[in-house]
Amino acid sequence: MPALTVRAAQPDDLDLVVELRLALLREYRAHPLYAGLRSDARHRARELYHSQLTSAFETIFLAEQGGQVSGLLRCGATASPVAQQAWSSLGFEVVEQVRRRALQTGAR
Repeated sequence: MPALTVRAAQPDDLDLVVELRLALLREYRAHPLYAGLRSDARHRARELYHSQLTSAFETIFLAEQGGQVSGLLRCGATASPVAQQAWSSLGFEVVEQVRRRALQTGAR
């Protein structure tokens, strides 16, 4: 199995980030939180994720394996009582096929 690499997403990864996030919404459309996907969801997602990709206070990391993106992690700067700045996970997505493969192989 190819090695997993992680890199910070760049603004030119916008289409990829939008696709990953919309895939999550489609996959869980039966869940009340994700039900009723708006007709303008792609346009709104592009605006939102563009602002996140260009923010000085957020970073989206992409996990890649064998040249394919397998997931993302979005982190944001938060206040911390012990450090000037800390980073917190704000959301993540793992591509459905990767999750299924991990389950089938016992997540080794």
